[in-house]
Amino acid sequence: MADLDDVSLLRSLNVVDRDDRLLTAGEILFCTPELDVLDMLSRPAAGAEPSIRRFREPLVLLLPNTLAAIRSAIDPEVGHIALAGGQEVALPDFSPIAVDEAVTNALVHRDYARPERVVVDHSPNALRVWSPGALPFGVTEDRLLSTVSTPRNVTLMAALQQLGLAERASRGIDRMFREQIRVGQQAPGIRTDDYSVEVYFTSGAPNRAFAGFVATLPRTMRDNVDAMLVLAHLCQRPTATPADAARLLQVSEQEATDRLEVLAVGADALIERDGDARRGLRWRLRPSVASALGTAVQHRARAESARPRVEAHLNEYGWITNKTIRNMFDLDVQQASQMLNELRAANVVIKDPEGPQRGPAIRWLPTSRTKR
Repeated sequence: MADLDDVSLLRSLNVVDRDDRLLTAGEILFCTPELDVLDMLSRPAAGAEPSIRRFREPLVLLLPNTLAAIRSAIDPEVGHIALAGGQEVALPDFSPIAVDEAVTNALVHRDYARPERVVVDHSPNALRVWSPGALPFGVTEDRLLSTVSTPRNVTLMAALQQLGLAERASRGIDRMFREQIRVGQQAPGIRTDDYSVEVYFTSGAPNRAFAGFVATLPRTMRDNVDAMLVLAHLCQRPTATPADAARLLQVSEQEATDRLEVLAVGADALIERDGDARRGLRWRLRPSVASALGTAVQHRARAESARPRVEAHLNEYGWITNKTIRNMFDLDVQQASQMLNELRAANVVIKDPEGPQRGPAIRWLPTSRTKR
């Protein structure tokens, strides 16, 4: 393309009509707009007064210039992890790949018929990318990860792809979630309404234990957004049900079940099935994976080691409460609740159907007793 004259280049990009007049996609790409099209706000802290940089450039310049500006604002090393062999990997406050995708999507998929500017609002602990225009027809907020993207302007997307500035597959949403989780940060959030789309990232001290474990996985697993989302969930919760996975992966419960099964087979399996169709399907981390994740597994209750003492108490008294668990194992209310939930998942205890169903006053009965 570098050897083509201007008209030949425009023709090869399909951004002119038969009379070589620019189409809308060509104007967006190569013509300087009459109004500013992007505001970049930089704040020393969330809520502080920002400095504002405004851009008024054709998209072919605006996209790389904006990406360069936001990359220069990101801290590339708020932490690091040491891998086997002495290698160190830096952990950024925001994944540059995830942020690139958010900004690219905002500029490529925005509604250019609207006059509002794209806004990139950055502070050390938060980054927000706002773009004018609703989601394309047929795309909903709760299916962004699983819906095939439909560009608002197909010609513009194709031209950007030819120029190497955007991907035709437009898998940016997947990539945003995967990359932000991989560096030990929270998954991004997305808010939409009839007039705009907003992607927001939060940043804190990276979860080094999680990022370190992910770095040891085979590339096929590191690049698997399902694996990252499910791992992150199971570091916060003991189990994942089909309903949990359907919400996480934004698919039907049946498809979510199929995807969980994929992560539970093979030499690199991350999870294992716990439960059945009668008691309810659920999956948990494989013991070796939970051990390798270390402190990343924040729900790590001591249910397995506690099980013999709990069963002995149940055999003697017939029931147990949150307070009893707290006294037995020196736990707080939340830790005791997590342990009881793990024991329920292991089919050891069940709530007393005749007593309170919520709160620390719940009485837990042995499962074997309820079956008599």
